[in-house]
Amino acid sequence: MKPTAPEKPRTSRKRIALWAALALILVGGGTTGYVLATRDSDPGCEHLLNSEPLRQELGARMRPGMSCGELGAALRGAATGPTPGRHTLAQARIMRATVTAISEDIAQRKDPVIAPALREPVATALADYSADTFEILAGVNGDYDDHDAPWRDGAVVRTPVKRVDVVRTMRAVSENPSAYATLRTAQTRQCAIGLAGVPLQATGAALRVSARDCGAGLGYLDGIADDIPQATSHTWRAAVISHLTTGGTTPPAYREDPVRHLTATWQQDLSRKQPKETGFLKRQLAELVRTWVAGRGTPRDESTVGTLQDAVARDASTSVGETAEIMQCTRQPEEHPCA
Repeated sequence: MKPTAPEKPRTSRKRIALWAALALILVGGGTTGYVLATRDSDPGCEHLLNSEPLRQELGARMRPGMSCGELGAALRGAATGPTPGRHTLAQARIMRATVTAISEDIAQRKDPVIAPALREPVATALADYSADTFEILAGVNGDYDDHDAPWRDGAVVRTPVKRVDVVRTMRAVSENPSAYATLRTAQTRQCAIGLAGVPLQATGAALRVSARDCGAGLGYLDGIADDIPQATSHTWRAAVISHLTTGGTTPPAYREDPVRHLTATWQQDLSRKQPKETGFLKRQLAELVRTWVAGRGTPRDESTVGTLQDAVARDASTSVGETAEIMQCTRQPEEHPCA
């Protein structure tokens, strides 16, 4: 694995300008509202059933005349194994082929949705690959850019997928609020794993880098939520919060289990709030940073915590803007080609 690049500002002037322009287009439901308002029906799964790379990887598990639900179950079963997050090369190839085929189908239709019966199983499979997708979205491991097929990295199998394909697929499954909650939970856990791994003696950039990775990674989930059309966003967001707060547990002490302390504390705090108070997860990163600093025993200097929260928020904002760019180039490729 290549070393993480030195800490540097992640928000470029180009991104700021592009995001400002997109904000003018998208305000009031602009592009999103138009596309969803003119969709006659949900898409089927013909493209995936006819995808030769996917057919090669699935083999006999892909049968003629399969329903979308049967295909989704076959994809989930073939891409995941008995141990969460652990995959064989064959499973990883199926996951890569699935995400690539979904993204190609979305690009052809210029509409980032997939068949309803595919949303939950694909989201479940994606969540099982959150160690890969978190690093891809946060941009912290350049090895993913150097491989065009899954590879062994020591005892771990890594699955390279283009960031635009990951974002399109996550957006497509997120029409289902339960699927979005599954992805958000998985990405939050990866964020917590990174935070928990920071040595207690770390200071400066070494202290900040994992928190900023959280901002860069989770910011794409914020951008996906922003892309849900306004006409349905209130109901959708309420359902997401309900899914996120179901089955919560009492947080253990940070020193006992730092990852579960971070995730369970956030889930517990979220469950105590009214839906209108959540700001739909916009405060998640700030709350995670505050809980993390407190759990580590770092002096609770508000100016230090506030500075870190501000940096993380900027990274998240950059990812929100990049998500909007991907959605725009997906829907209007002639005017705004995808990079």
